[in-house]
Amino acid sequence: MLILMVTSVALQFVALQAAFILYCFGLFVLYNKEIDYLGTDDKNYLALALVATALILPINVFRTPTSALHFSMVLATLAGALVAAKSPRAYAAASLLALLLSQGAVLWFLRKAGLDNFPLEDMIEGTSSNGITSYIVCLQINYCVANLHARGRAAPLTSAITFFICVVGYGRGSILAGTAIMLISLLFAFRPLPRIYAIAATAVLALGSAFLIAENYQIIYNFATNNTKLGTGLYDEPRAAMIEEYWNRLSGLNILFGASFDNTLIDRFFNGNPHNSYIRGHHFLGLFYILLMGLMALRPLFARISLTEKAFHMAMLATLLLRASTEPILFPTPFDVMYFSMFLLFGRPSRAPLAKKRAALPSPKRSYA
Repeated sequence: MLILMVTSVALQFVALQAAFILYCFGLFVLYNKEIDYLGTDDKNYLALALVATALILPINVFRTPTSALHFSMVLATLAGALVAAKSPRAYAAASLLALLLSQGAVLWFLRKAGLDNFPLEDMIEGTSSNGITSYIVCLQINYCVANLHARGRAAPLTSAITFFICVVGYGRGSILAGTAIMLISLLFAFRPLPRIYAIAATAVLALGSAFLIAENYQIIYNFATNNTKLGTGLYDEPRAAMIEEYWNRLSGLNILFGASFDNTLIDRFFNGNPHNSYIRGHHFLGLFYILLMGLMALRPLFARISLTEKAFHMAMLATLLLRASTEPILFPTPFDVMYFSMFLLFGRPSRAPLAKKRAALPSPKRSYA
């Protein structure tokens, strides 16, 4: 399912996306009797999200006919996630496989194309380097969350590979997301160690990294300025203009049902791509849908996991949602199956081991005369 998901998103073939939707529904039909792990709160929340979106769907369809297709994507990705989240360890393994295959495909292409002249722009016809790095970022965050929840392990190695791919892709948002993922993974890489050793290892790592950055600051600065978009600053004028124009259209019922793209910058210059997951979701499915999807990111706060795990998961989800603010990677897309799966995993007890503790000695038995 995850491999089909990645393929359908990367190649943008309608037939592949239709196959993905049918496959998710098929999985749900086959395994729906085994989906017995949902708590009452999660059931009620998902029901509220679907009902709230479905109630305004007829009006949305009248204004934007493709809204019906996007709602079918919401149902399909939720159906696939309900099956996937039943087995957290299997889902973590599948997430790793999808991530490694995607990273491997990118690295194999870079091996042949080289690193000069922004090579990822030519990897997939019709897909920019920003899109490719955004897909890798989503897959990496999904794996980090699934792996820590199921196995209690961070993923610093794959996070480092993702960071490298993001740097080669030269986009500001992906580089910042890749950096955040790698730093978060490194901070939690020593979590299974006893606390004092974990703190010491993290401190050594932080100081070592700071020293290397300080010693090579000019080299890093020159590379970032000449080979990435970071040299132009973090402000993106076209994206800011699209957000402002869409925001200005929100009045009256448009706030509830979503505003039109007709005769906007999004329509005239960007082929209907708002480069923003929230604008896209609001446009197709309305305010209730996008608010309820966003609130799902708070689920780790109420999960039965340690404070350390909550911090890790919230940091990863914040990185994902920030990346979604500059690329239409979620709400609704096939990648929502990962977003729903992460939400559903938090409704289950974490199998992550706590910090290793010294084994307690058996208490001496009393001797009786």
